[in-house]
Amino acid sequence: MSWKKKYAIGCLTAMFVFTAMNSYDRPNRDVPFGAVIVMAAVWPITVTLILGGAAGEMVRDGVPSEN
Repeated sequence: MSWKKKYAIGCLTAMFVFTAMNSYDRPNRDVPFGAVIVMAAVWPITVTLILGGAAGEMVRDGVPSEN
């Protein structure tokens, strides 16, 4: 995996975690509108990359190599 892809996944995961922490730290108060927009945009991409990477590794490990 290239460093650019690792960096992008790390940034998306950090945005997801920091926005979730911001929402969790504000009980009984409204969540900032920016946090809602960021979470709505970031969570599907982050989950897709993580689950897709995990599924790809499982498939790659399950297929015997031709060597």
